Amino acid sequence: MNATEKFIAPVRDRLNPLEKFMKMIFGIEPEVLYSYNTWQYPDYNKYEHAIFNVEDKARQKKEQFPKDCEKAFELGKKMAQ
Repeated sequence: MNATEKFIAPVRDRLNPLEKFMKMIFGIEPEVLYSYNTWQYPDYNKYEHAIFNVEDKARQKKEQFPKDCEKAFELGKKMAQ
């Protein structure tokens, strides 16, 4: 998602009511992965982006996004089993 984790934290419980529904139906807590502060455009110079800190987004893309992708891959493997 484009928002930062800090921005989402106050509304996290209301973000996805499907999680609670899935727990109710299946009786287990669903595994969820949120990828925060994602890189949205190939070239931020082409867009008005005053509300974004491009340096933070670049750092997130370089340092955290590969970890999020690995977590997503591992979740996919678990689902396939």
